[in-house]
Amino acid sequence: AEGGNVYQLTPFEVATALSYGFLGTTPDVELLAKAQRNELQTEQQLGAEIERMMRTERGIEQFNRFVSYYVKTNRGVQEKPGLSGPMIQLMAQEQYLLSRNLMLFNGMFEEMFTPRYTYLNQALAAHYGIGGVSGSEMRKVAVDDKRGGLLHLGMTQAATSDYQATSLVKRGIMIREQMFCREFGAPVEADPTDPTYPPRAITTREYWDSVNGEQASGGRCWQCHQYMNDTGSSMEHYDAAGRYRLEEQAHNYAQYPQMLPIKASGPFLMATGTEPINDVRDIANIVPRNPASQFCMADSYFRFVFGNKSDGKDAFIVVNYIRSRTIVSDLNQDGWLTKVFASENGDLISRLPDDASREALWRTFNTRVDAQVDSVSRLITVNARAFSPEEANE
Repeated sequence: AEGGNVYQLTPFEVATALSYGFLGTTPDVELLAKAQRNELQTEQQLGAEIERMMRTERGIEQFNRFVSYYVKTNRGVQEKPGLSGPMIQLMAQEQYLLSRNLMLFNGMFEEMFTPRYTYLNQALAAHYGIGGVSGSEMRKVAVDDKRGGLLHLGMTQAATSDYQATSLVKRGIMIREQMFCREFGAPVEADPTDPTYPPRAITTREYWDSVNGEQASGGRCWQCHQYMNDTGSSMEHYDAAGRYRLEEQAHNYAQYPQMLPIKASGPFLMATGTEPINDVRDIANIVPRNPASQFCMADSYFRFVFGNKSDGKDAFIVVNYIRSRTIVSDLNQDGWLTKVFASENGDLISRLPDDASREALWRTFNTRVDAQVDSVSRLITVNARAFSPEEANE
């Protein structure tokens, strides 16, 4: 937008944006033909075309690329102790098949995180400690709460770990940045105080709490790590190779050769307060019903497609448009808006005359329709008052 004006894309520019956004390549013949016939204008036309593209093989591949970006598996996973190259390939296939199923069978946002199924063959099931799966072919398998969904993929768990150990910080950052759009700047403490460890066996979580927890460096690290450490700890039941466990080797195992129980529970900080969680499954249940996470999912796709984050300006452009005279002219091209405000459902004082001027129509619209942007989620809320619920919804 320049000088307050919004540039309108041509049909072929719309086709190109749609194709690169949802297929990751140039427009196909069918899409170009629709652009030629000017059939990429209405919300219904665009929605139908997006659905068609996302159900193609290219569309599924593009969505899976987005999923890899979303859960930070896009850089792949290195072979490490307990995780071979062939096993990594099976994990990647597990993620792809979940993405494919979501696209082909109208999967909702909730199903991305709590589907109650995953894709396994005998080898991957054995790696996860799941019985009753045989054969080399990957197939859909019903699972309990330990598996199923983006945060419970072995690929996600391995990609957000170090070579031998898990990483509370990497996992916490992935969840906070990707699913809640929380931004973390550079560390505020360039030279933190050397941590003091208790003279006993300690867990990985206790180690990180000593390094950058609430009491470390006078609490300065905690400004950011309060959002990372407990969040990342929720995934501690999964080791660096993506295997479920109840115990771990002490972080200082060489000095204290002990196995210690995993503690994945703790507080989960949200904009509305603190919610207690038992493990990462509780976070997987929070994400789909959280408005900020819903927006963040859309914002993440924007960043994935265009290579830069949405900074909220688009939301304010929409709000300014709703408050402008332009929207009144656009909505009243066929006299529809005048009919709404001159409706016989209204009383004689409140309703407009049929021959109301454009200025009077805009003033009436401006007093009965308003939009606000939430500063945290950047969701737009539109409030409309009319002479009937049906007219307000329109």
